[in-house]
Amino acid sequence: MINSQTIESFKSSDFERLMNTTIKITLKKTFKIKSTEEVGNVFIGQIVSLGLSANSPHLPVSIDFLIENTDDKISPNIFQIDNIEI
Repeated sequence: MINSQTIESFKSSDFERLMNTTIKITLKKTFKIKSTEEVGNVFIGQIVSLGLSANSPHLPVSIDFLIENTDDKISPNIFQIDNIEI
């Protein structure tokens, strides 16, 4: 399990190792899925892309997370992530 303090210090290369593999993320607060109107804070799926800061050194600030068995994507800020389980 990767905790929030570790996630907040991740660089792009750290997230690249997690991309396109099935992971479980737990968010600090609930998040609403647009298509189903469901609310939750634990999701299983894949990180499909990263949002990077505009300023150098262009650290990750958000992720696009595709929820397993759906076409739904959520885009939490990395500071909203409580932990990641691989």
